[in-house]
Amino acid sequence: LTIVLLLALAAAGTVLVLPQTQYGQYREAMSLLEAGDFEEACDAFTELGDYKESEENASFCRYRMAQDLYTTGSYAEACAIYETLLTYRNSAVLAADCQYRLAMDAMDEGRYEDAITCLEQSVALDSANTLYPDKLLQCRYELGFAAEEVGDYASAISWYEQCGTYADAQQRLMNCQQM
Repeated sequence: LTIVLLLALAAAGTVLVLPQTQYGQYREAMSLLEAGDFEEACDAFTELGDYKESEENASFCRYRMAQDLYTTGSYAEACAIYETLLTYRNSAVLAADCQYRLAMDAMDEGRYEDAITCLEQSVALDSANTLYPDKLLQCRYELGFAAEEVGDYASAISWYEQCGTYADAQQRLMNCQQM
């Protein structure tokens, strides 16, 4: 009976002391990760610093948080996280895609200058994707066209000069230069 009581007290002491050790904190963080509580797990792993795989696990948690945000269409929030993880997995490509989706929203609302800002960031993050430069040309063309429509030929010229051979930009450029 005494041995059983001592073993029970020792086990209880281990349970009380374990969370205070790095190993105990790591186990708690792993439990949070396994439960899918990525934000709390990330905080716990970050607090552990370079203990075991804590830094890698914290990156994984941030990555999963960004994926969850991306899935729900919260592209700005997802992008902000992906941009902190640019060298982790495919975060740079996903950050570029988030910027692209924000640009498409801006274009749908006629906010072409905002779309250009997002698309330029997409190109910087993923220069291999040829869709981004094409959409940049489209935005510049739309801004040139809008300026031309209201008679602001100087602005139209400036935008069309950035369009290269996109659509009929060169013809429009020459027409505006003659105005």
